[in-house]
Amino acid sequence: LVERQTYQQCLLYKIPGSDTAQANSLYYLFIKINGMRKGLVGQLLVGIEGGDFTAYLNGRKKSFNTSAYPYDPTPSPFITLIKGENTLVLEVKKNSAGNQPVKIAVNICDFDGDRLDGIKFEPSGE
Repeated sequence: LVERQTYQQCLLYKIPGSDTAQANSLYYLFIKINGMRKGLVGQLLVGIEGGDFTAYLNGRKKSFNTSAYPYDPTPSPFITLIKGENTLVLEVKKNSAGNQPVKIAVNICDFDGDRLDGIKFEPSGE
């Protein structure tokens, strides 16, 4: 039998090579966020399976409630994007050894869980 996945689980992106890595391996994900307006505010939501993460926005550590899946309606602190380019760095640590990959999804959302209007991610996607 194949286990059914929820829609939210399908949104998680597998970090290449994480299925063969040892426990406590580190990965660094760099995402450029282009905000069109000054002082754009939204919620940074990160869904992760198989690991833990620390987020840094424009060089400053951000702490917030984590969830097993993205788009959790649990309130997360809001972040403010500066006009132009913003940099998000995620330091991801694999929890356990074995062939389980680390999967992750990132988004910056409004109250409804939709991508914040007026921003673009590089690389694109979530």
